[in-house]
This record gives sequence, structure tokens and C-alpha cells, in this order.
Amino acid sequence: MFVAEKGIDIEIVEASDPGNPAELSDAFCERHPHRRVPILELDDGDWIGEAAAICRYLETIYPDNLFMGRNAKEAARVEMWDRLAEWEGLMAVSEVFRNTHRLFVDPVLSAWLQARTAVERLVSSVAARERGAVGQSGYRDTH
Repeated sequence: MFVAEKGIDIEIVEASDPGNPAELSDAFCERHPHRRVPILELDDGDWIGEAAAICRYLETIYPDNLFMGRNAKEAARVEMWDRLAEWEGLMAVSEVFRNTHRLFVDPVLSAWLQARTAVERLVSSVAARERGAVGQSGYRDTH
């Protein structure tokens, strides 16, 4: 959206595997082992990852029609609202998706939930013992 709104003519290359659009292509993963999109590949072969960093770079290279602020105060306010939207909006949506979508219900998640329950029981037991609520031989509540 940023590229389109700025009116920048940039080649967009699909990173997904043509045979399996849900997966990144092997060629992309070989060049970018951190396996995240988007990536902006520069003419010198270097690259920039992360959408916000790409937008900041393009804003500097194409200073017409500024979106990220014309001065320090505007730039700081744009950054503030971007962070708020990310943490209070996108993160909440991603948590709902991660905790409700069928693709994420698997043995790893189930094992994690079982481990979390076991840790919660242990913490509860230790807390009860510290309060003297658990009857143990020789233990006396000194609080």
C-alpha cells in the first residue's frame, strides 16, 4: 500500500512457491534465511527487511508526498501511532488467530498447554506450602 500510495514504480516479485502458495519458495529461502516478507532488494544486491524499515528507506529515497512526517514532531507522532496500531491492534488480532485457528491446534501446542498447567500446579503448590496450607511432616507456618 505504501508503494502504491507514494506512486513508486517498483518491481514486485512473488516470494511464494508457485506449486504451494502457502509456502515461501526455496529460492527465496536460500537468499533470505530468516524467511520473512516483505524484502526490498536493492540494485547493489543488498536488501532491507521489515515493512517499517522498507517504508522509511523509500520515504528517504522518494521525498515527494511525505507520509512519515515533515518534521521531528510529525515523524514521532507517525511512529507513535504505528506502534500503537501494531501492539494494540495487530498483536491482538494475531493472538486471536493463533489461539483459535485450526492450523495451530497441534501436538506442540497441546504439549505446551500441558506443560503450562503442570507449572501452574507446581507454583500453586509451592505458594500453598509457603502459606502453611499444605500439611507436611515437620513443617510449621512461621508467618
